[in-house]
Amino acid sequence: MSSNKQRGHSMEADLLPTSSAQTPTPSSQLSSLQLTAATLTQVLCATMLVQVFVIINNAEFTFGNVDNTGFSLDKESKKVFNAHPVLMTVSFVLMTVGKLAFTLPFITNRLSRPKVKVVHGSSWLLALVSSSLALYAVFASHNVESQGYKANMYSLHSWVGIAVFAAMIGNFLIGSVAFGFQLVSPETRAKLMPFHKLFGNLIYYGWGVAMILGLLSRSWILSCGYSVTEADVNPVAHYNDLPETCRQMNGLGMEVLATIVLVSVASMKN
Repeated sequence: MSSNKQRGHSMEADLLPTSSAQTPTPSSQLSSLQLTAATLTQVLCATMLVQVFVIINNAEFTFGNVDNTGFSLDKESKKVFNAHPVLMTVSFVLMTVGKLAFTLPFITNRLSRPKVKVVHGSSWLLALVSSSLALYAVFASHNVESQGYKANMYSLHSWVGIAVFAAMIGNFLIGSVAFGFQLVSPETRAKLMPFHKLFGNLIYYGWGVAMILGLLSRSWILSCGYSVTEADVNPVAHYNDLPETCRQMNGLGMEVLATIVLVSVASMKN
């Protein structure tokens, strides 16, 4: 009787496909998709950093008779403003690192959970420092008496940005107290975790929205556009008629949007 069972098990084993012949499961396909999205995210982050430096060094990004390209630590210089888009882009890249720290296998498989928490927390801390300096830069550049004062907090970009920045401070403090230093009970941490993740996602997406609104505001200031003498039925054909900086800012905005989409894919749960 036992020999018959053994033969039966042997026949069943022969019918099973070998590991090399097995088709990928949905889980493995999703993991592969996540890794691809993560790789593309890294490429986009590097591209955004390069592109924002190119933009602020383009004379078309500024206006007036004064050369305001590049950087300056002189409070009387309008060049102080240029640190704002650069540092906000740096903050977005750092947030991207923090956003993916707990979800990507090539991080979680190589680092212990405490070290992953350090990567996550440090990324958001550096993003907070960078964005604080970026806000200082824009307020300082608007309050230059020698070049004429400019209103602060006048645009939708300004108010969305401040709201997201305030939310980031709150979420970072809660995360540091509850999960970083674990100054609350495990039960409290369990209750806070869903909200911490939720607000982390909203802050990240809101940051991208604020960046795109900022690029839109700058495009309006620079009067981005082109002249037409007839119905513009094929705008793509005239895209190169836009000033170079306007095209670069459009590209940066699309890169921000693409990064948000790819990070969302990379963060999906199997």
